[in-house]
Amino acid sequence: MNACEECREQLPGLVLQALEADEVEKLQAHLSGCSGCQESLAELRVTFQAADAWQVPDPPADLRARIQLAAARRVSWWQAFKLALDRLACYRPTPRAGLVGVLLGICLFGLVLYPTTRRYYSGGTAAGCRNNQNILRSALADYARDHQGRYPASLDDLHGKYLQATPICPESAIDSYSATYQVSPRADRYTLSCQSEHRP
Repeated sequence: MNACEECREQLPGLVLQALEADEVEKLQAHLSGCSGCQESLAELRVTFQAADAWQVPDPPADLRARIQLAAARRVSWWQAFKLALDRLACYRPTPRAGLVGVLLGICLFGLVLYPTTRRYYSGGTAAGCRNNQNILRSALADYARDHQGRYPASLDDLHGKYLQATPICPESAIDSYSATYQVSPRADRYTLSCQSEHRP
């Protein structure tokens, strides 16, 4: 830590007159030859003067009584709901009408939320299927590299060394890839897709 940093750490104590005499003497010696620390001291004095001048207004005399009265007044959730409706100039519902309104709101909310949820689920299912196909393509590429560029006749031939098991489609929950896997007559090309409806 250099001399300026040490000086600026002790400036608040200097302004508040909370330093020992030898510390004040040392600070004054540094300040006499450092314009940067002099500016910091001037800014600090202005800040402290502004803080001293700031006055917090006294709270209202009846504030405590009002808080105690509000805390003592307990209302049920139904009374609070009715009060809110009254303030909004709404009708005064009976408990049955309120329940019907809540159920109707839940149904409407479900109708709005369902398409979004369905799109999210479909997107996740398609992404999972694409991931499965990438796993299969990687295993097929490893197999072809070990067999002079020739692909296996069946995905079952990958089991063991290249693949623990054929992935399961996240939508149909079955192996929907083996039935679509086809190899060219020379076994140098293949086609692979998913039998499920979404077909990513």
